[in-house]
Amino acid sequence: MKRLNVLMMVLVTAWGFSFTPQSPAADSGDLIYPRDVGVKARAELGYENLRRDVEITSVSGDPVETFDADVFFLRMQTDVGPEARMDFDVGLMDSGRSLRWFGGVGLRFLAYRHEDFRVGTFAQVRYAPDLKGRIDLPGQARTEVDHDLIEADAGILFGYLFRLGDQLTITPYAGPVLSIVRLDGDYRLDGERIDFRAREDHLFGGAAGLALQLPGQNSIRFEGRYFDEWSVSVAAAITF
Repeated sequence: MKRLNVLMMVLVTAWGFSFTPQSPAADSGDLIYPRDVGVKARAELGYENLRRDVEITSVSGDPVETFDADVFFLRMQTDVGPEARMDFDVGLMDSGRSLRWFGGVGLRFLAYRHEDFRVGTFAQVRYAPDLKGRIDLPGQARTEVDHDLIEADAGILFGYLFRLGDQLTITPYAGPVLSIVRLDGDYRLDGERIDFRAREDHLFGGAAGLALQLPGQNSIRFEGRYFDEWSVSVAAAITF
């Protein structure tokens, strides 16, 4: 009974994170691995609202700005063993002034399994070039900036599979995440190009999500992440 109460608390917490009506770095992914899928291939199509506070390190005082972007991604999953998979992300990122392609790669490994309890680890990196945005610089009007974006994340996710018959499995998951964000570019001031650099304001945060697994290993997933701002993502997976 005590174990059931703890698991229900995890479920409620993950649900609350997933549906928070605000919107952090790259989506952490689910706890489905090649052994679950067999010889089939699996892919996810998703949307993420990316919000992170960044320190502008190229100007004095290190002012803090919020980076905000809409991200549309396709994640192809490939197996590197029965308990590990490599993901390849490709998609479009809109930071408010432009729509640009980005790419990424991630590795996910099932570190521990006991019946329906799982502990998964992940590490991933994502790169988006030639983004355009606007920032507030000290003593200046809002300024348009051209920059590249690099994200690198690593974390641990704890999840439990609640099997509701043969048609539906509900998997809440949550865990700590370390995330690095780097922006590097320039902006124009009085006809001169000035270097622009920024980095994450907070390094450590957390992720929580809720996956609804349907027959055939197809699923719908909601995820929330928090560092200094809330972000959310939603993804649908298909096995073929």
